[in-house]
Amino acid sequence: MTWRLEGIEETLESAPDLWFGGVELEHFLEALCQEEREAFCVRLMETNRFRLNQSSGRVHPGRTDLRRCTEAVLIGEEDPLPLTWILELIRKTGFHPNLERYDLLRRRSKWRTQYDFPDEMIQWRE
Repeated sequence: MTWRLEGIEETLESAPDLWFGGVELEHFLEALCQEEREAFCVRLMETNRFRLNQSSGRVHPGRTDLRRCTEAVLIGEEDPLPLTWILELIRKTGFHPNLERYDLLRRRSKWRTQYDFPDEMIQWRE
């Protein structure tokens, strides 16, 4: 069951709405069987990977660091995105409203050393 729950978490984490206003938990749970719903809700409360806004019923990312936010913007994109577009999308998430272009450029060298960062999906020079 653990591997199924990890797959469900990955599905939730790859949802663009998670970063843009949050994913409605009720709607997300509709796709799961009753056993998975119960297990996922327990896991959701025990982990810090996501946080649930009790008043709105929406799930948001637990960690909102810049790298994770950038990766979330790139999820599902087939072609590289210009840096200015990525900058605007990250600002629209609300997690990094004062982000500037040089902030992303400064972190690029650190991110490139990490093998799983999709560096080729960003047009750094536009």
